[in-house]
Amino acid sequence: MNTLEIYEESNCDIAASLGGRFREYRIKSQLTQRDLSERTGIAVSTISNFENGQQCNIGLHTFIALMRGIGLLEQLQELLPELPIDPSIVFKYNKEQKQRVRHGK
Repeated sequence: MNTLEIYEESNCDIAASLGGRFREYRIKSQLTQRDLSERTGIAVSTISNFENGQQCNIGLHTFIALMRGIGLLEQLQELLPELPIDPSIVFKYNKEQKQRVRHGK
């Protein structure tokens, strides 16, 4: 799915796709839904419904717990990476720092 196509999808369709991909990662991690439930405290039915696209309103707290459970918590940083520092702010900061330098007499 390319960038423009995703905007044509409903939120539930996107969540269902995400749940399917999550299932693949869970299986690759060699975890059953029950194993993951025990690790995270999330009900097996919630995990199953998410993976099968039957629950499109999964809470962020639950999603974070599931990602932690399969050892991919760091991937969440890719959702909203930190913005780079604006070069004009760096320039202004450096300019201010140079003005504050005082030479002893």
